[in-house]
Amino acid sequence: MIVLLVVISAAFGGYLFGSTKYQRKLDAARPPSVPLSSPSRSASGSPAILGSSVHRLATLDPNHPKIFDAISISGTLAEWQIGRSRVPLRSGNPGEVSTVRALAIDKMTLNTLATGLGDGGLQIWDATDLSKPVREVSGQGAVTAVAFDPTAKNTLVVGRENGALEVWDSAKLRLSSAVGVTGHGALTALALDATTPNTLVSASIDGTVQIWDRTKLDKPLLATRIKGHGQITALALDPQVKNSFAIGFVDGAVQIRDRVKPELLKQSSSGGHASSVLALSFDDKLLTAVLADGSVEVWEAAILGPVTQTFDP
Repeated sequence: MIVLLVVISAAFGGYLFGSTKYQRKLDAARPPSVPLSSPSRSASGSPAILGSSVHRLATLDPNHPKIFDAISISGTLAEWQIGRSRVPLRSGNPGEVSTVRALAIDKMTLNTLATGLGDGGLQIWDATDLSKPVREVSGQGAVTAVAFDPTAKNTLVVGRENGALEVWDSAKLRLSSAVGVTGHGALTALALDATTPNTLVSASIDGTVQIWDRTKLDKPLLATRIKGHGQITALALDPQVKNSFAIGFVDGAVQIRDRVKPELLKQSSSGGHASSVLALSFDDKLLTAVLADGSVEVWEAAILGPVTQTFDP
């Protein structure tokens, strides 16, 4: 069982990834600056209510579907069990965590957690020893989304505020040859398909969803812009229903779409809480969402519609 990482801001060495050609590609494709919505703030931009049950980041554990890890806006990092959300399984608050912008758990390698930092850095942690990261590296552009590939060992996809999309070897923290630029501003969510290897779905701050072959990031296979619910904050691919994926929004809405035709809406639900969806996960015909207000919602994935279970903080 994975324990949530506690990250203390560190000064990294001068590791500069990417070539001059890569930087020119970034500069050419970068859209006009769009401010990234902070997960720790409300939709109006005012600070959210402080409290250990209010989350600014969360990720569901792919190896333990009823467990999720979360960082609260008050700085508490904890591991929670769905249905027993009033008391965390484990928690800690030894230092500053404001620089953490993205969080992911590895399905292929147990006890492995990745964090993306606002200063551009990446960290890999062994959840059984949280005294310091196992590996860390600096980078260019705040990391705003991370996701492990559930079909490829040591493969971490990284999205940045400047629109860069990268594939890293998480065992060596080395940038692979796969580097792309979305052209739609900051990446807000990433997900990889467990049944179709190398299939990546990305969401950008302007609402654009793109489908990629993660081994060829020169251009997306498909792209569509989704409107009506604000920023996309979470993605998940259904391992049991081919081409089906879920989208979570900043207003708490959840949708299911077909990744072959992402412009077509299959199912939708407004949920029971008007709170940002931080994490989504399919498991045994159910779809689970962790929300920023600390609640958890569960639907029958085939129907979506009304929430079937709600676990309040």
